[in-house]
Amino acid sequence: MNDDKEFSLKIFELKQEGKFNEAKNLCDKYINSENIEERYQGLLEKFGVYTHLGAGVAGKMTSILNAMKEIKPYEKIVDDLLPVLPMYFFFMNDFEQAKNYIEKVEIKFNVYPLIFQNFLKFYMKYIVNEIKEDTIFDLMEKIYFWELTTFTQKKFSSLENIEYKNFLHQNCMELLKYYTFYSGIEENITLLVTDPYNDGIGDQIQNIRYLFDVAKDMKKIVYVSNKKFMGLSPLIKANAPENVEILDYGETTNDIPDAFIPLDMLPFIYKYSMKNQIKVTSPILKANSEKVMMYKEKYFNNDNFKIGIKWKGDPNCYRNIKLKEFESILNFDNVSYYSLQKGEGIEELANISSRNVVDLGSTFDDFTDTAAAIENLDLLICNDTSLLHLAGSMGKKCFALCQYYYDPRWYLDFNKGKTFECVNSSLYESVHLFRQIEQGVWTDVFEKIEIEIKKMF
Repeated sequence: MNDDKEFSLKIFELKQEGKFNEAKNLCDKYINSENIEERYQGLLEKFGVYTHLGAGVAGKMTSILNAMKEIKPYEKIVDDLLPVLPMYFFFMNDFEQAKNYIEKVEIKFNVYPLIFQNFLKFYMKYIVNEIKEDTIFDLMEKIYFWELTTFTQKKFSSLENIEYKNFLHQNCMELLKYYTFYSGIEENITLLVTDPYNDGIGDQIQNIRYLFDVAKDMKKIVYVSNKKFMGLSPLIKANAPENVEILDYGETTNDIPDAFIPLDMLPFIYKYSMKNQIKVTSPILKANSEKVMMYKEKYFNNDNFKIGIKWKGDPNCYRNIKLKEFESILNFDNVSYYSLQKGEGIEELANISSRNVVDLGSTFDDFTDTAAAIENLDLLICNDTSLLHLAGSMGKKCFALCQYYYDPRWYLDFNKGKTFECVNSSLYESVHLFRQIEQGVWTDVFEKIEIEIKKMF
């Protein structure tokens, strides 16, 4: 593959398909070339691939940046990397620099690319506690525009596939003309709440508290769940207020909403900052009592202390952990261990020395099963994934394992990156966060967890 444009197009296609390892391997072929320009192009594209993989690869991105500096002047590198530099600084927890580069991108390209949405929302919700109203709505409008453009272009979100009477149009500009964006002021209306396509299950669970809270002021809420969240819908339906209608992917409603807002903007529009938000101090999601009893009788009918573990979420997520890292805490006496890992990652159970871990993940059909299992636990230990948010929303004790380059939602919990000790989450009373001292090294984290477990006996 000699043509740079063909190479870049191939990398783009692989990223769109989620084939990040294949994309990195292709980049490495260019990076190992004797041709300096090809080497630079490989580094450039690989840097872009890493922007899709999260904060855990920030150190690798820095290494790529340093390699690029050996080939070309930094000014040229900045120009070539401008569209992705905000994400790099975002991953480095340097939010002011990320914001500065977002502004440069807007000036140069007159857009807020889709990849910046999460940063913008995070910045507005968590970092900026006082911001002028006109600035808020200017930023919101840009975010909404890009989200709606994604809905119409990608054909991914359930939003465009729900057939409301006179409700949806094929053209993004028509959508913008038709919808009224919920401003946080209107009450006693029918509000449409949707899932942004690029949010994960954990994000959805985290923001459900705001959906339930806003419902108190609404005539009705129509909540459209994304296709990838269908396994979560039964649990949300079972716990939702009476005036909240939960629609699965492809379902319809007879109600015509008066206003629209994505779920992940509810915390912001309700003016909750990281220091002033709804903290879950009592359960907002409860497990089905019959399923709880079924799991208890079948798997938990003993007097041991019961610990559940999970180590992997999305296959491409930087927050995943190898199960072997858990081995130091899997041999306590009078403790029963349960794996809540589902799908990819279960095969790792065969490779650990401890053989007393009960595989529950294979029994889960949806999150009502997962919740029933968690309800029977004394402690859940997991990577930074959806189960953290589920346990927190249920009021169940959870130790969450965080990378050195942690997810930005824990920014203030870790004192803007200065704290490495176990801290209580500002989102959930029952969740405690354990952060690496060195990226990729879990030894110190599990040593702290071992100490904390011994205190619980």
